[in-house]
Amino acid sequence: MLLQGLWAGLFMSTPDTDPEKTPWLEVHSWCGKAAIGFALLATVWAFLKLRERTDLTFGALALTVLLILEAYLGGLIVDEGKDVMAAVHVPLAMALMGLAVWLPLRARKR
Repeated sequence: MLLQGLWAGLFMSTPDTDPEKTPWLEVHSWCGKAAIGFALLATVWAFLKLRERTDLTFGALALTVLLILEAYLGGLIVDEGKDVMAAVHVPLAMALMGLAVWLPLRARKR
């Protein structure tokens, strides 16, 4: 997940973000899908194995839902040409990175 910011930086600084001309958009998209998949697996695992840790179970659920929203917004930007959605997409990405760091740190506490 943290590499998503690096890959985004490789194409956000260029004025031409046509997906066919910028392969990093495709990398960003596929890695976002992988992040959603891993978050979904972690959410299922948290609900099955960590029921007593509601902070982790609902944190994992929030991460999964917000990643899906993030991917949807990214799709609007690339597929629909709604560049204005980057004003929501980028700050949400920063919040997701914070959540992705907070969850394992929180898991260390008992």
